[in-house]
Amino acid sequence: MSTLSELLAQHTQLSGAAVGHLQRIVAEWQLLADLAFADLLMWAPLDAAEAAADFLCVAHVRPTTGPTVHPEDVVGTHAAETEYPQLRQALLQGCILRDEQPRWLLGVPVRREMVPVRLGERQIAVLGREANLAVPRVPSPLEIAYLGIATDLCQMLADGTFPDAGTTPDRHGGPRAGDGLLRLDAGGIVIYASPNALSAYHRMGHA
Repeated sequence: MSTLSELLAQHTQLSGAAVGHLQRIVAEWQLLADLAFADLLMWAPLDAAEAAADFLCVAHVRPTTGPTVHPEDVVGTHAAETEYPQLRQALLQGCILRDEQPRWLLGVPVRREMVPVRLGERQIAVLGREANLAVPRVPSPLEIAYLGIATDLCQMLADGTFPDAGTTPDRHGGPRAGDGLLRLDAGGIVIYASPNALSAYHRMGHA
């Protein structure tokens, strides 16, 4: 199995800075997948010499908080514009594109969202956010909070403000949403605390 850096070197013309940015995203994105209840796929535009397909999936992560869309390994697969028309649009326009209606994939309804990945003044790749809608349910306050944070993080990817360039991947594993989650406003005030976060504070002696 080729690594992310190997796939990018073999099939794209992305710069070293762009490769580093995608590696930082992949190091952080398990949390994003869990908050979004969705599979995340990193699509890189192919080298002009490989015009038969427009994009290559160079990385994939499944959520631990919900069912996956892709039980099979999709890293290394190609996507033509006829199959994923919004990939090219998101890359060129630099804005998040969402399907108006779910698509069916192997008998499963899937909602797709294409998030352009920005570095500096240009888009370098597209992150696909794909949610399995096979089990409809009324979202809880926790799920609504998770989805809101995931949406904000995706917008930050499109704006080029996440992850921070100075981020160093945690060798011991990144944070997990289930460990407890706090959301702060711009002034540092907690505006949401998940049940597990509240329990952790109680165990530390805080009311």
